[in-house]
Amino acid sequence: MAKAELSGVILAGGKNRRMGGEDKAFIKIEGKEIIRRTLDLFRDVFPEVLIVTNSPERYRKFKGEALVVADVFKNKGPLGGIHSGLAHISKEAGFFVACDMPFLERDLIEKQIKLYEEKNCPCLVASCAGKLEPLHAIYAKEVIRRVESFIEAKQLSLKDVIPRLEGKELFEVGKKKKSSFRNLNTLLDALPIDCGFRGRKKA
Repeated sequence: MAKAELSGVILAGGKNRRMGGEDKAFIKIEGKEIIRRTLDLFRDVFPEVLIVTNSPERYRKFKGEALVVADVFKNKGPLGGIHSGLAHISKEAGFFVACDMPFLERDLIEKQIKLYEEKNCPCLVASCAGKLEPLHAIYAKEVIRRVESFIEAKQLSLKDVIPRLEGKELFEVGKKKKSSFRNLNTLLDALPIDCGFRGRKKA
């Protein structure tokens, strides 16, 4: 069990346009919904779990397992989700992931938490093969004002704003763990996986 008093935050606010409207969180991987896989993992690691979403009604069935909250700033993408997560967590910081990451690894998450404890930094972002992974990251509540300023300035791209967060540190991960950061953005991402995707077309 991880020792850090962090919240686990799942961002589920995407509009799924590239998935044809299919809610990525409920796609099944090896017979299990992605959101269920993540919830089971997070509930075993974190004392508090949140789901941040623009559609709270879709996640009502999880209210006994997670705090379901709506975005404070609507339609502001993942950055808006990070802001809402930070606004609602009761712990000092949150471990943030997207709802469409089916291959998260507990061991990797706990190593990142341990490094966060050692560095005592306001933001610890995973980096794999030189690529930042801002949705496999720990953000302390103290960065919420900075995040809010980006939103108000309409600077919403995570790849642009995360490098500008003061005090940011990196959690370097080798290429062998690249699958841990895989997310499903399009039908082509989902189809090669045993995912039970309802929209899959027959050959």
